[in-house]
Amino acid sequence: MIKENRLIKFWNSNPEEVEEMNIKEIINIANGNTEERCKELREFLQKNEKNDELLAKFVKETINSTIKYENEEISGFILQELINEIGRRLEFKVEYGVYRGSKKPDIIGYDGVWTTEDGYSFIIESKKTDTYTFQLETPYKYREQLIEEKKVEREKSSILIVLGKEKCKSIEYQIRGSEFLWNTRGVEVKALLNLLQIKKELNDKNTLKQIYEILKPHEYLKIDKLIDLIFFTANDSRLEEIEELGEAEETTIAISKNERERKEEGIKRLEKKLNKSLNKKLKSLYVTEDSETGIIACISHKYIQGKKEYYWFAYKEYYYENLKDYKNGYIAYICEGIDDILLIPIEHIEKLRKNLNQSKKGHWHIQIFAKENEFKLRLKGKNNVKDVTEYKL
Repeated sequence: MIKENRLIKFWNSNPEEVEEMNIKEIINIANGNTEERCKELREFLQKNEKNDELLAKFVKETINSTIKYENEEISGFILQELINEIGRRLEFKVEYGVYRGSKKPDIIGYDGVWTTEDGYSFIIESKKTDTYTFQLETPYKYREQLIEEKKVEREKSSILIVLGKEKCKSIEYQIRGSEFLWNTRGVEVKALLNLLQIKKELNDKNTLKQIYEILKPHEYLKIDKLIDLIFFTANDSRLEEIEELGEAEETTIAISKNERERKEEGIKRLEKKLNKSLNKKLKSLYVTEDSETGIIACISHKYIQGKKEYYWFAYKEYYYENLKDYKNGYIAYICEGIDDILLIPIEHIEKLRKNLNQSKKGHWHIQIFAKENEFKLRLKGKNNVKDVTEYKL
């Protein structure tokens, strides 16, 4: 008999109340012993993967608050779950570890193993504070055991120590002066949350791979400042992308102020029409819960040209790269101001690409004219259009 997850059940009936609770109140709703309650928390976090703000709130409370538990050991276990959930949302394949180092020879006591799509593995060791002496030999031993059991490769694996408290200088100095320097790196959990925010604002999987790359051992040790640099650079690049949405400066300013709100509303309409929940993976990439369908969502302001009404979108080369691995890949063209969405298979757009007008910046123009419930896609040449009404949801 499958055990009911009390935390998820409570959340399903009281979602707003749950969001107001602190992490101790959340964990107290869960059922069972310490480990069972932490596993219920894991399932709850996975069900709430759209809510990064809630995850960040729980992390902050676990690290900084004066919350006291009946069993103080549980605080470290909760942090372990929160850190692994960040890894999962960063698109790593996460193998969850045990909650405490085991003396059994057949059980390896790592906190988690995060593996990238190309097979590189990070052995995760989470530390809330550096108040107590930390033995670098411990995660090193775990890595050697995993290599011996052929679960990871020596040349494609390293240790990542995730630090809870800021200014964990003693651990940093330990790594710097040890024999483990070239296969160990440290990062604060706050910086990982920044990476998660960057990942949600990017459209390119290749850039996601660069995020993974900075977590690997290189000539630098603690990487928080490097992540901060990427974080602010990403904020600047978002503004540049917004500028491509409009054809006039006045329109661009109007759109940039409410782009996020309009996109979120469009996604809600798309979910309602598909009757499926969509989880955000990249800035414009949304994936169904079964991971079979990937959708890049584009939204356009309504433009008026004489008596014509049209919607303008950009088609970028990496859209296909982001969708090609899904069983079903689509571009959703969300027309603002009317309750219409065109859901076009990516393969159809690719076939049409050579017939689309191209901008100097390299992307292709998707200009869709709307009239009396019909939709026409403009192609190269005078009065050359393709009827795309069949793709209307």
